[in-house]
Amino acid sequence: MTVELTYLAAVTLLTLLTRAAWMLNKVQIRGLDVVVGYPKESKPLSGWGHRLWIAHEDAIQSLIIFAVLVIIVQMSGLADESTAVAAAVYFWARLFHVIAYLFALRWAKTIAYLAGFFSQLWLLWVLFT
Repeated sequence: MTVELTYLAAVTLLTLLTRAAWMLNKVQIRGLDVVVGYPKESKPLSGWGHRLWIAHEDAIQSLIIFAVLVIIVQMSGLADESTAVAAAVYFWARLFHVIAYLFALRWAKTIAYLAGFFSQLWLLWVLFT
């Protein structure tokens, strides 16, 4: 498996684990009976659980773009050292983004987001040049 595909798998796992963490908080706060039902109203998540929920939503939106770019780079035979670095930067940026959200690190989440975004832009650059 290529470096880019390895990082795609790793960031997918990270996104899954982020979801699992806030879902556990949801069960802890609301109780399993409420979570498996269809309540009209329910208790809010804890602060960290809510932040992880937001981080997870952002991760899904970003993962879709990253996955498409990695797959196109792979299928077109354009993978090189720069795309491998972009994939690595993307993964570490997403991991740092989750940590920043978990611990409410104000500027860190924005810096991490931008690092991941610019990694995606690099993959696009490789595809269109």
